[in-house]
Amino acid sequence: MRRRRRKGVFEKLKAYDAVYYTQEEFQLTALSTRFPNFPIALELGCGRGLFLTEYAKVHMDQLCIGVELKEEVLIKACEKAKDNDLENVFFVLGDGERLIDAFREEPIDQLMIHFCDPWPKDRHAKRRLVHGRFLKQYAAAMKQGGRLQFKTDNLDLFEFALKSLMESPFEVQSIAYDIAHHEDWHDNLMTEYESRFRELGQPIYGVVALRK
Repeated sequence: MRRRRRKGVFEKLKAYDAVYYTQEEFQLTALSTRFPNFPIALELGCGRGLFLTEYAKVHMDQLCIGVELKEEVLIKACEKAKDNDLENVFFVLGDGERLIDAFREEPIDQLMIHFCDPWPKDRHAKRRLVHGRFLKQYAAAMKQGGRLQFKTDNLDLFEFALKSLMESPFEVQSIAYDIAHHEDWHDNLMTEYESRFRELGQPIYGVVALRK
């Protein structure tokens, strides 16, 4: 069933044209020209943009791009970028699977996937963003040594991700079954989902892998 869109949502997004692109309008080459030699950080499923805007503040020397499918949610992300006067962060309304190939000419340095849909039924495994078929796509669009960061609250999905990574063009560097108590994640920036789960005492699972 098609998802209903709130009236006027696209008009609101267009008001943030300094940081907002549709999938069809997005041109990575134009952004790279504006930010020459900036490493590229991409978050798939950026939601309301809390993580990526905080990341962009800390990494002002990186070109930060967030991809999100839900337009109502993306409005909040654009608001955060504007309110914080961030010049190095941009958001794209679109499908990450279709957009990832745009980065083959301008490879990604840092790819981040946080709290994606676990698709718990076995017959839907290929839809999980950490399935082997996706990992091959990511690898083809990343620099050698590029960093993949994955976080989830779902243990089954986490263990699926670990298995997929072991059979992929990535080399696992760090595995955390509770990033709040793992030294490799001492500078972790939280997403909105993560903040809620932490308040409930839910452990957050995380893995970092490098493109071989």
